[in-house]
Amino acid sequence: MRRTEAAHLSIAGQVVIQAITIAAINARIATAQALIRDDQRNVDLTDRRRRGGEGTLVQVLTAQSQLATDRTELPRLYQQLSEATHLLATLVGETPDAFAAPTFDLAKLTLPASIPVSLPSELVHRRPDILQAEADLHAATAAVGIATARLYPDITLGATILQGAPSPLDVVKSQFRGYDIFAGLTAPIFHGGTLKADRAAAVQDARAADATYQDTVLKAFQQVADLLTALRHDQETLDSERQTIDVAGRALALSRRSFQVGNSGVIDVLDAQRVYQRALSSEVDAHARQYLDSARLFVATAGGWRGVPTD
Repeated sequence: MRRTEAAHLSIAGQVVIQAITIAAINARIATAQALIRDDQRNVDLTDRRRRGGEGTLVQVLTAQSQLATDRTELPRLYQQLSEATHLLATLVGETPDAFAAPTFDLAKLTLPASIPVSLPSELVHRRPDILQAEADLHAATAAVGIATARLYPDITLGATILQGAPSPLDVVKSQFRGYDIFAGLTAPIFHGGTLKADRAAAVQDARAADATYQDTVLKAFQQVADLLTALRHDQETLDSERQTIDVAGRALALSRRSFQVGNSGVIDVLDAQRVYQRALSSEVDAHARQYLDSARLFVATAGGWRGVPTD
């Protein structure tokens, strides 16, 4: 039962993570398309300047080369989108050709209203893998008790004696065979080595189950701690990336105006555009990572932290 719950939780988490991945790829495609539009603007601008006698053919060719280079990025992104969509189809139990993928927009996804900086250990205890390891440990320790109890035979000496002689008084007679008295003990005596080996094996199984339980708990706490730290850093990174976009966007606008009035060359514009494009891509990655880490935390806590104080 616990293993089934763990499997369901794992699959649900993979579906959510795959949906976020698709949304991030869609955002990268939109960024690449916006960059290509900017490249086309540069081509048009340099060509107008050349026709007006203020620019050169080299500037036009440089802008066209950048446009051609950036266009090569789109097929790779579309291939990533196809592969991610096919994987999502598999996770939901459909074939890729029959799966109608929803449109996942990163900008329309929302984070939880509040993300905790710490979580009570009881939330981690809800995880199916911990509950399963705990159940296995209980079963293993119970098996030790059963194996120990089997070392002590359950016999009735009175019945054995009466079966071996007409009356209890015949026990003292010389012709009475002594092994008749202990006939009921022969099985546990002869199998004592096996029973001891069974108990020793049960003890080893219990020790292994205990080690597995401890390892499972420690790894669960490590995973949750890592994700809580990651979420804090994700927000810090996202804030920094947005500031970078703002600065890079203003630098790009200034370089374009400078080029238009003849104070700088097209290379300056392309360099500023590269910086701006990298900032946009980094912001998409940081945003997607924040959603992915939030989804992973929900899985790591077996359903999330709703109702848990966040301060």
